[in-house]
Amino acid sequence: MCYVRDVEMSHDAFDTLPFVSPYDVVHSGYLYSADIREKLPTGDWLWSGLWLAPADIAYGECHDLCHLKKCTDSFTRVRKNSVNYKRRYCSGQLIFNDEFTDFNLNIWNHVITDLDPGNKLFQWYVNSRENSYVSNGILYIRPTVDLREQERIKKYFDYWHLPYNPYYARDIIHSARINTMYSMSFKYGRLEVRAKLPTGDWLWPAIWLMPRDNVYGNWPLSGEIDLVEAHGNRELILDGVNIGVNTVGQTLHFGMDRTNNAWRKAHFTKSRPNFGTEFHNYTMIWSPQGFEFYINKRLTGSINVPDDGFWEIGEFAKKNLTNPWEKQPPIAPFDQYFYIIMNVAVGGNSYYFPDNAINRNYTKPWNNLSPTAAQDFYNAKRLWMPTWPYLNANGEDSALQIDYIRLYAL
Repeated sequence: MCYVRDVEMSHDAFDTLPFVSPYDVVHSGYLYSADIREKLPTGDWLWSGLWLAPADIAYGECHDLCHLKKCTDSFTRVRKNSVNYKRRYCSGQLIFNDEFTDFNLNIWNHVITDLDPGNKLFQWYVNSRENSYVSNGILYIRPTVDLREQERIKKYFDYWHLPYNPYYARDIIHSARINTMYSMSFKYGRLEVRAKLPTGDWLWPAIWLMPRDNVYGNWPLSGEIDLVEAHGNRELILDGVNIGVNTVGQTLHFGMDRTNNAWRKAHFTKSRPNFGTEFHNYTMIWSPQGFEFYINKRLTGSINVPDDGFWEIGEFAKKNLTNPWEKQPPIAPFDQYFYIIMNVAVGGNSYYFPDNAINRNYTKPWNNLSPTAAQDFYNAKRLWMPTWPYLNANGEDSALQIDYIRLYAL
């Protein structure tokens, strides 16, 4: 389809004044623009006009599909060298999208190692089509267990007469983490992702954003935006509430350090029985005034930024801390360019899976304070592996499935 941005002028002006106006034609995710100076002719029964259309759309198609709309400047900005970069966007304009007709590795960068040692995750991120691939218009990100790798690791330690290091259990659990760090970073906009979450014990799927440059310092000083994350367990009870795959979270992280992270002040949850069985639309509207989070067009939570910004929201003044965002816009640290990340993690010692949470059928196989947590988790594979159905007929149920990603200018 296509559309044309128009000019709204009075009838009398058309035949007397030449005017200049931007026209945009959007087709297949690409923007075609022109500044047009025109003066329309006068005369009875004349029909004149100037219009733009992609060359591969027939006149009849565009005549039916194109409509005129005035261009309102957007405050959405895209970092230079990003795909579809322009200095100016129209409000409502689609500026980035991936419909996953194929897997464009020029857009999606794979993280090969765990870049967050603080979480001490149990998987190893790899660039393998077993763990990240596109099929029938859907992107799949899924964990796998390589039993052969475990044997190779043990043989290596035996050969060199070395004590076996249980931390290497993570090497035989593979998954994928992809991002747009080098292809698309933006600030402000409406981001929409249609996705189905994976099911499987101790899986941690997430669609989130991190700052392209840590302008205010390391995490969480420069912020983090979680569009959606969840526990993959079908039933994980904490204080009488099922926090498993039927409950998702949308969150902002901000603060001085891991201890002083005020994410609870900007954390919203939604529960329903089919996040792991059906596709849902997860949307974020990010503006200089704050954030709104939606699921299937229904508001789940919002943050309206006060004059003292996130310093006030986090109530950091009560802790006698120094404001790292002083003299910055109230929206800081969320006034910088962020990029998109999608991954499926496994377990970890970050307390995302609390020790006192009760899992259906068996207890949590590791303790968050244990130095052998990774090995304890792997030793319990007979319990959790059957819940990851990637070896079964419905193997993709344990995958994070993405139908599309669309970013619009505000």
